[in-house]
Amino acid sequence: MPDEDSITYVPDEDGPELALPPALPAKPYSAEESELLLDEIMEIFSDPHEALEELLECGSEIFDDVEELLADRFTADQFSLLLPILIQVSFAFAPPNTLQPELDLDVMEKSFLDLLNGDAKDVHRLIAESKQPHLLESALARLRDFNTNIAPKKERLNPALFQIAQALLRVVVDAFDAALRQPGAARA
Repeated sequence: MPDEDSITYVPDEDGPELALPPALPAKPYSAEESELLLDEIMEIFSDPHEALEELLECGSEIFDDVEELLADRFTADQFSLLLPILIQVSFAFAPPNTLQPELDLDVMEKSFLDLLNGDAKDVHRLIAESKQPHLLESALARLRDFNTNIAPKKERLNPALFQIAQALLRVVVDAFDAALRQPGAARA
């Protein structure tokens, strides 16, 4: 029987063979590790289109999941503001050339609605209760910076939409963490 490091998967019959992503550490990533993980993705992919292509080739369905969760709450331009950080978060959990995990959309929907009906306004609580608080905090800081300093004014998220984006990122981060802690989802 082959060891799990030699097992490869092909998410799309025309796509490349992919290894399982590495196992997550027992404890959440530190603030420094979180920043390094997100920075590394930006260094690997200077072209966001290239990063998106790679993510899709790795079997990611994150954008379908997110579109379903958002249910037309964002315009196409506003949704595009989320793409870079969703790519970074996805690759922080499952690096390039590894199989992206399948996220549990049912759990994500319930968590997202619970947050929107409760704690989405309290960013400190949102972060503190995340399975990966430092990674979420880093991702939110990047989204805030991008929304405030880089995005064209007409495409920026207003405070209500930014709260929705915060809740969404919390759900995505926690879903990745849960998916990669499932038996057989990652290599040891």
